[in-house]
Amino acid sequence: SKDYEAAVAAYSKAVELDPKDQASFAKLGRSFIELKRFEQGLMAYEHALQLDPKDAEVWFQRAEALEWLDRDQDALSSVQEAMRLKATTPEYRVKEGMLLKNLGKPEDALRAYDQALRLSPRNVAVLNSKKDLLKSLKRNDDVIAVCNEILQLAPKDRDALIDKGSAA
Repeated sequence: SKDYEAAVAAYSKAVELDPKDQASFAKLGRSFIELKRFEQGLMAYEHALQLDPKDAEVWFQRAEALEWLDRDQDALSSVQEAMRLKATTPEYRVKEGMLLKNLGKPEDALRAYDQALRLSPRNVAVLNSKKDLLKSLKRNDDVIAVCNEILQLAPKDRDALIDKGSAA
């Protein structure tokens, strides 16, 4: 396991020596997040974005920090900026779906999951996210259909088997 306190110390020193070191600010942010110091992580990500506002991955990491701080609307804006910069990353669409679900927009969340599946059609994790949302909406026929897709890719997926049985 990584010593994130030591990482914070090292990256803090690195950005002190070179305040324009965008990568070290981003790594400092990640280390703070791992330590559950979300405000500090967010500040490090924001500094990294001041240095390079076109870094899609830092926008995505910023979204995760904002989500931890229960700022889902801000997180959604941040992940949408990541998607604008790098539209082909399915993880960004999945995060968008989760945030939209949290914000009470399940149909928009489903569209985000479907977009992620267009980018990565055999992605069991995305299918599971979609299935869980459909389950919460009590759309049993759709749950069964997604479970069947999951089971084609992962025949021993216990959760898909259980959810398929529950939805039948």
